[in-house]
Amino acid sequence: MKSALSWKRRAVVGCAVYSALGLGATILTFSRPGEAATGDVRASFSVPSSTYAFGRGMAFDCKYLYYTLEDDPNIYKVTTTGSPVQTIPVDGGSGISKGGPLAWDGSALWTINYVHWSTASGDLLRLNPANGNIWSSCNIPATNPSDPAVTSVPPVTSFPDGLDWTGDQFVLSSADASWVVFLKRDCSITSEFNPPVVRHAGAGRLRCASAPAPE
Repeated sequence: MKSALSWKRRAVVGCAVYSALGLGATILTFSRPGEAATGDVRASFSVPSSTYAFGRGMAFDCKYLYYTLEDDPNIYKVTTTGSPVQTIPVDGGSGISKGGPLAWDGSALWTINYVHWSTASGDLLRLNPANGNIWSSCNIPATNPSDPAVTSVPPVTSFPDGLDWTGDQFVLSSADASWVVFLKRDCSITSEFNPPVVRHAGAGRLRCASAPAPE
């Protein structure tokens, strides 16, 4: 069985940027950097699925792609042609994060658990890309106790579905809440907005994989 994933390269930032088109297809699709604006497909490949067959997060480090699958405690590292490279258990497979969104900031992978707000901790995890060990973490609700994106019901930490690194901060979106927030590595929210979409119908889902420019 293949995962219901469909992606394209969204724009060119540094090396490249890949982003999700949706979850209804069974392949990953990519376009050349020069065709990122048009979305013309240049290559595609399928990946193994999880029990629920939903792809969730995606990141790119200028060489390899990383992706997660819903309710799966692993991060999967593959080449840009789909060849498996490594299975990386988050925190040794403890279950602290299962199938969350992913981001790459130039040195580490970042993720947050994909769960309902009533059971979510709201921890943003900084991971060692070599083994999935937690290098550090911060808590979004504790850092921003009065921010409307945190105090609303549901909050942005409910089923967090998109995470991207802009070069100096993250962009986080939710599949459950109509919020998109910008936050620093210490979880402090710098700004937020309500995207013009309906809840449960793709509230700002990013599923982006970007890589900063090489030094």
